[in-house]
Amino acid sequence: MARQAARADWEAMRTTIASGVRAIAFVLLPASAFLMVLAEPVVRLVFERGEFVVHGCGGVRAHYRGALRSASTKRRRRALR
Repeated sequence: MARQAARADWEAMRTTIASGVRAIAFVLLPASAFLMVLAEPVVRLVFERGEFVVHGCGGVRAHYRGALRSASTKRRRRALR
């Protein structure tokens, strides 16, 4: 991309960026769907492992869910300004 920008080859740069975005979406969209569907089992497997109670992990999940919503709302507000 740096060479393309230095040569002012905007069409090639646009193609490179589009290809990169498609590759990222190809990986991230299925991974996001997987994590949305299997969020609870993944949290149980990774964090609980029989050493923590469900109530503690549920609180952590709720906290992060709220934090993510708050962060995304702040970004949207900044973008609208």
